[in-house]
Amino acid sequence: MLSQNDKVTSETGSENWMKIEWELALPESGDIPVWVSVTKLEHEWRRSVTEYIGAGGDNGMPGKYDHFAEWIMSGKYVEMPEVCLVDGFVRFNNGRHRFAWLRDHGMTALQVATQPDDVNSIKMKFGTQDEISRWLKT
Repeated sequence: MLSQNDKVTSETGSENWMKIEWELALPESGDIPVWVSVTKLEHEWRRSVTEYIGAGGDNGMPGKYDHFAEWIMSGKYVEMPEVCLVDGFVRFNNGRHRFAWLRDHGMTALQVATQPDDVNSIKMKFGTQDEISRWLKT
């Protein structure tokens, strides 16, 4: 079990579900955190054939999916994926391997960082009332 000081902690009474507290990668960037549904964002992201990462890291950069698995198991902080909308498509500026790994491990909601101009659109298209991020540790 991880200590209370770690950013990834196990849930009481549910040792296999791990909770994440998100951090902004660059707080000075002016990006705003938004809670999104993994299912909604995933559905839209699938349209981006060249950037989409499938199950197990398929179509991703070699090693990045597995590297994130090692990172999160270490209990270190987790930066929010950075998301924007371009010509109606969702794009990850950073964090698509993180998102894919967490999606594959049962996460249903997460925080993303987005530019102020995209906040309302991101909330309308992908927003969720769920404000807790948990992934299944197997």
